Amino acid sequence: MPALTAQQQTAAAATGNVLVMAGAGTGKTRTLVERCLQRLLDPAHPVGLDQVLVVTFTEAAAAETRLRIRRRLEEAAAAHPADHRLAEAIALADTAHIGTLHGFCLALVREHFHELGLDPQSSVLDPAQAAILAARTLDELLRRHYAGSEPLDRAVRELVALHGQGRDEVIRASVLRLHAYAQTLPDPAAWLRAQREACEQPPPEPLWEELRAAFLDWRAEWLERLDELAPENCKAAAARGVLERCPPAPDRAQVAAALQEVLALDLNWSRGTKTRHRPPLEGLFAGAQFLGDLAVVRDGTDPLVEDWSWGRPHRRALLDLADEFGRAYAAAKRELAALDFHDLEQFALELLCGPDRAGLTDLARQWRERFAHVFVDEYQDINAAQDALLRALSRDGPAANRFLVGDVKQSIYRFRLANPHIFQDYARAWCGGPEGRTVPLNENFRSRPALLDFVNTLFAPLMRRDVGGVEYDADAHLRPGRADLPPPGRTGPPVELWLHLTGTDPGTADVSDVSTDEAGDGEDRLATEREAALVAARLRELQTTGLPVWDETAATWRPVRWSDMVVLLRAPRLRAEIYAREFARAGVPLLARRAGLYETPEVRDLLGLLRLLDNPLQDLPLLAVLRSPLVGLDANELAVIRLAAPRERFWTALARFSEALPPTSPPETGETAPETAARASARPKVERFLGQFARWRDAARLLPLSQCLELILEDTRYEDGQRLLPRGEARVANVRRLLAITREFDRLQRQGLLRFLEFLEAQVEAEFDPEPAPLDHAEAVRLMSIHQSKGLEFPVVVVADLGKAFNAREFTEPLVLDEQFGPALRVRPPGRHASYPSLPYWRARRRGRRESLGEEMRLLYVAVTRARDHLLLAGTVSANRAKAWPAPSGLRCGLATVLDARCPLDWIGPLMPRLSGDADWLKKSRGNGTLLTWRVVGAAEAVAPAAPAPAAPA
Repeated sequence: MPALTAQQQTAAAATGNVLVMAGAGTGKTRTLVERCLQRLLDPAHPVGLDQVLVVTFTEAAAAETRLRIRRRLEEAAAAHPADHRLAEAIALADTAHIGTLHGFCLALVREHFHELGLDPQSSVLDPAQAAILAARTLDELLRRHYAGSEPLDRAVRELVALHGQGRDEVIRASVLRLHAYAQTLPDPAAWLRAQREACEQPPPEPLWEELRAAFLDWRAEWLERLDELAPENCKAAAARGVLERCPPAPDRAQVAAALQEVLALDLNWSRGTKTRHRPPLEGLFAGAQFLGDLAVVRDGTDPLVEDWSWGRPHRRALLDLADEFGRAYAAAKRELAALDFHDLEQFALELLCGPDRAGLTDLARQWRERFAHVFVDEYQDINAAQDALLRALSRDGPAANRFLVGDVKQSIYRFRLANPHIFQDYARAWCGGPEGRTVPLNENFRSRPALLDFVNTLFAPLMRRDVGGVEYDADAHLRPGRADLPPPGRTGPPVELWLHLTGTDPGTADVSDVSTDEAGDGEDRLATEREAALVAARLRELQTTGLPVWDETAATWRPVRWSDMVVLLRAPRLRAEIYAREFARAGVPLLARRAGLYETPEVRDLLGLLRLLDNPLQDLPLLAVLRSPLVGLDANELAVIRLAAPRERFWTALARFSEALPPTSPPETGETAPETAARASARPKVERFLGQFARWRDAARLLPLSQCLELILEDTRYEDGQRLLPRGEARVANVRRLLAITREFDRLQRQGLLRFLEFLEAQVEAEFDPEPAPLDHAEAVRLMSIHQSKGLEFPVVVVADLGKAFNAREFTEPLVLDEQFGPALRVRPPGRHASYPSLPYWRARRRGRRESLGEEMRLLYVAVTRARDHLLLAGTVSANRAKAWPAPSGLRCGLATVLDARCPLDWIGPLMPRLSGDADWLKKSRGNGTLLTWRVVGAAEAVAPAAPAPAAPA
């Protein structure tokens, strides 16, 4: 094994609290393992493996870490056979505290279940089961409020009527989000209590301070934006002058005056200037109008106090409902002897910090004494409750012992409420301070140097602390860690951009995720098809021409294989079918999970049959089952069955067909020979099915669901038939996964078929569909999400769908949750149907928008840094939008370029003059530069592309 680099050794040898800020591919996990081993093998002060806590993000990462430690210990034991400590450490490897934080919490909770009042046999719900139980609990809670007459009942009904327009979906989602957010905090009950108590106070004094803070934030952003627009835009220059003249700590009158001056600039425009110069200033004037309406007191009425008084009852009702739901959900879990992942964290915190989180318990002190070192990987994806847990287990002061590894640039789990600000706070606090130290790792051992040059050139102008998480400075730049590879024997840079231009802008027309069909409307679907065809054709070309990739095992370059390639999408579920069709048309093998478990044909057949057992008077499930291998009727046979009762339910037609003339009877009058043959072939299938169906229906009433399904599989020999089809073993594995789900349902629910079908419907509503059986490891291109690719590397990476709009749906909801501003609602004045943003809502939405853009930028960073030898970027955008991309004039992109982006191409496109070295790149159909080659494909061009123009040797 190669020795640690100087950077890695610095991190491994550092004492006290250490934060390793590791870029992509810099060997952070190896550094963590080697630091652990150095402590275990220290000849002067050795540490036992039972004195070490190693926390990883996933079980797979934990298994890999445990294996690495064991192998290194075995190597050391082979070199020093007389050292009994090493043999002891190897024996402890399987029981050492190496795993996920949830795994540690579960062991802790089970060991102390009696102190928590829990059932010792409590099981852990998976996220889907937890979501379903939560939805059912909230259903029951809302039904009680709809029928009740208590003050909270009326408040909840008013909340639904006003903020949900009479529908409770929005309120339900808000309650669940509030609950989930609170559970990521060290003390959820205290946070909710504080939020509710704030609603009971008189109008708080800090209202004006909140407005001033909002104004100062807005002014700081627009001073930078306006500086980019002036002097070409005279209105921008004038507005900048107004904002600069305003004092650094203005009073309310000064804020109001400055905002009125800004708004006055929008009144008189010189001929021909408004169309050209006002669009970049729309946000300026909108913000000035909003803040100005709140700054001015009219007729003795303070709009800040008025908004607060109008919004307070609704905010209190929502918080009360969330608190009540939390207690009801906890009771429902206790009744089932079940826990969710948040429970594991919160119960562990209760054991370590007490019910009121007042301080460390004796148990926490025991664990602190036991653990000489605490190692945590992927700390950028931690939340506040998890951080509190790890602090409770770690030592402070001179004995500080935390070793935290992470990269805020790779924090991509905001949807799971990960809080990258915790990592950033440690980076600031431990940078040269007494509490700890930070060590950067930026030597990349994954990607070719030319790829790293591209990554640095792309992100240095874009990333900033408030959008992306870090200043992309010298410490963040990725530097080649492997300079020993021979030249690849190919020409041209290892990065390509394929830009598909359309007349419209389907990729960015919508601010929300597509949910109506597989890829949005017709234009969006067509654009996706063309983009997928371009990608498939290019990959086929790379494979045919033998693109050289590095073979680690053989230590040489070899021609690329299909299995070396991966296509990464932001949301592959909605695009997988299109990519599968286009790749098949191009003759490129593709492995893609086109749907979840419930959408696989074999599972769909069985679920359709279960629905029939509950209610056979359902035509679509019945026809699907009759057509499936469970029964095996063809279209002609179904047609003659329908003739038995043309206007009735199909079940009625099936029953009448079975009761009709026996098959030995002569043909009916006017019946054709094909009809007679179809009737004869259908009869035995129908009779067998109806006989089996009666037996299965009795079983569904009398037996647990899993036993009923086992009987169906036995009677039909369904698994044997599936095994004979393509991917037969995977099909059978999917059937057995469904059987396992029914067994788990029987164990937890014990409520029969109807409840199981409701369980499935709830999963659909929760947008949860279990993964099907693993894909065959065939020689094929893989398609996966960017999230799935994290931690992996591939010789050839395609990052596609870069013209798809960012999802901004959360910023259109009536509730915005923010760690700084709490739950923020829109204001609906009494007697009015329209609502408008409250000041906290406006601020939370602005801050949340930046947080969301930062996450999207980090997703792009993760995607492009998966590539080892070759990177292909592909996206679709309208020609007009591409022509409007501004080129950065300095070392950094303007703030407008960063914040106004609607898709990743809005970041890449403006930087193309720098990346390509050609200011007129968009006017050319193809070209090459120092960092990348590019191809611009118009809407009318043929799908099959030619290779980019040859370049000089790299």
